[in-house]
Amino acid sequence: METPPVSTPDAAASATPTAIACAEPIDPAFIAFVAQLAADAQAALACPLAPAITSSAQQLAFEQGAMLQLASDAYLYVEAADQSWQRINVEWQPGDPEPELSVQPPTGLYLPTGAFASVWQEKKVQKQLGFAQTSSPEQFDALQQQYSGGLLLANPLSGEVHAFLAAAEK
Repeated sequence: METPPVSTPDAAASATPTAIACAEPIDPAFIAFVAQLAADAQAALACPLAPAITSSAQQLAFEQGAMLQLASDAYLYVEAADQSWQRINVEWQPGDPEPELSVQPPTGLYLPTGAFASVWQEKKVQKQLGFAQTSSPEQFDALQQQYSGGLLLANPLSGEVHAFLAAAEK
């Protein structure tokens, strides 16, 4: 199966995207998502570096974003509503004491627990995301594909694709 090319602005910086060839194909799960990106975002994402892989993952939705954790690495991805994101090394491990959170959520919202709480306890993250929308993270098998300009992560249960573009990392 031939992979559709990623578009990028041509050398004259016109509004018409020019196709570039990628050595590694875009996984079919990401083709529609990549195709709907603006030309500058497609150019920033660039080409896949390797085939997509599946990894056990957790996602916790917040009022203004989400946190995702892949079992395959020691990081937690914090994604804000404005599409900015940060990757934070998680030192909390199952069996560690729960982080002490001194705030109370409004009715119908929740405090995160575990690794999510260890990251959320930073005031900057609390302000950026707000409170959790569920009491526990959703478990799923994530499809992830690394690109030269970022990472795409799909949650097949919800149909969501999360784009962690290098240019949007804080």
